[in-house]
Amino acid sequence: MNPAPPKNGRIKKSDIDWKKKRGGVKKRLNLVVDRFEGKFAVLIDESGEEIIFPEKYLPPETQEGDILRFEISPDKELTQKRKEDIRRLIDKLRKKKK
Repeated sequence: MNPAPPKNGRIKKSDIDWKKKRGGVKKRLNLVVDRFEGKFAVLIDESGEEIIFPEKYLPPETQEGDILRFEISPDKELTQKRKEDIRRLIDKLRKKKK
């Protein structure tokens, strides 16, 4: 049986946990699956705000009323690699123009 969503679709602020990770900030939050609309899930955060999220990225067994845990953090290494790749591409294009 799936847990019922919190009253008014709200989650306590204590459900959000901030942690330091590799010099950045990692945000962990729980979102309630309020409903599905077409190919999207409507998730509710702790303030009651709706977040529209593509259903294809959710686990297949996800149902209305489920609480999903999300962890969001910047990936400094991948960001730096992407910047370097873009810089190399720009340099290459500039050399072709000459």
